[in-house]
Amino acid sequence: MKKAEYIERKAAEKAISKAAALDSDRHTRTWAKAECIVHSLPAADVEAARRWVSVKDALPEGKDCDGVLVVVSGKHKNTTFVQALELAEYTPGEGWYLDAYPEWKTPGITHWMPLPELPVG
Repeated sequence: MKKAEYIERKAAEKAISKAAALDSDRHTRTWAKAECIVHSLPAADVEAARRWVSVKDALPEGKDCDGVLVVVSGKHKNTTFVQALELAEYTPGEGWYLDAYPEWKTPGITHWMPLPELPVG
């Protein structure tokens, strides 16, 4: 699986400035040229990074209610979960529903993350 790569503009500027500083006589010209090039490049179309969200900070809403990845701990029947990853749904007013354990009424969910979009084609 090939990952898309991108360089943040600020990181590029910092690297160019550091490299140009090694050649102090040409620093100003080098920086000006490099800055022109960096700012002329198109911005990468990068999807916002998916991060874990604490249930203390926010709960899923909208389309995220239909399916998220969760971190769950607790005991259900004969199984002990310690920061296990599970697929779940959230319904405001009703709470969490774990896809693999629908009868578990009070799962100890600490964090959740939206699922990525399905691949096209």
